[in-house]
Amino acid sequence: PTAADSAGRAVDRLMSEDYVPTQPWPRDPRDDAALLATVLDALDQLRGSATINKLRSALKLRHNLPRSVKSVPFRAFLASYADHFVLDGAHVFKRYDTAWPVVAPLPPPSPLNHNTAC
Repeated sequence: PTAADSAGRAVDRLMSEDYVPTQPWPRDPRDDAALLATVLDALDQLRGSATINKLRSALKLRHNLPRSVKSVPFRAFLASYADHFVLDGAHVFKRYDTAWPVVAPLPPPSPLNHNTAC
């Protein structure tokens, strides 16, 4: 299967009305990459938190989906990425303690030049 096929399976799963609440999301970073990026980007734009409904709408719009993203599979998706998200009722929060690769170290802060002469 191609990357588009994999992403398509994940998107189809999000729109499934047959997903049961006890069914875990089959986490696969290759299949879920576009969805994960969309949710993380939306949370960044919304200062790190949003309602599940707002994120479902963002996915539908961003990926031009023909049907809505269903709550049950979307909750399973978010729960499978607990290293990125915290679920609290109808709210989703981005975890900022997730280790992201650093491209280059930050330069040391410049010393403040305080003139103490009166």
